[in-house]
Amino acid sequence: MLVLAAAGAAVLGREPVVRALPQTARLYAAAGLPVNLRGLALRDVAAYQVPAGPGGAGRLVVEGDVVGAAAAPRPVPPIAVEIRDEADRILYRWTAEPPRAVLEPQERARFRAELSAPPARGQRVVIRFAAVDTGETPVSLASASPAHEEVR
Repeated sequence: MLVLAAAGAAVLGREPVVRALPQTARLYAAAGLPVNLRGLALRDVAAYQVPAGPGGAGRLVVEGDVVGAAAAPRPVPPIAVEIRDEADRILYRWTAEPPRAVLEPQERARFRAELSAPPARGQRVVIRFAAVDTGETPVSLASASPAHEEVR
């Protein structure tokens, strides 16, 4: 009986568990119970290349929506963008300003980040919120978590 009570508390009280032990966020997500401590989500993310014009270099554009996923307004941190090669090594990393300082519950704000002359060996783009470590990890768009997206 005590084991069942502890398991129930671990499921119902996921946020305090993940705050104390950030590595447990992966376990909860694998069980279909993701934890979003930030209260924000990245949605509808796309990355595309704009060809070089006369006398200039091409550029990579990454854009998408930041969505308020909490019951109260949340501050929006900068967005970290990484370009990775086929071996998942980071070739280039930069930070884009957030589209708004604060988002209300369920509010959406469009972000856009650009990089001139992206690395030619880049195979995919990974985005996440910068700064505070909440135990979240980047995943592919096919199984995107609320706070990280990867674009191939």
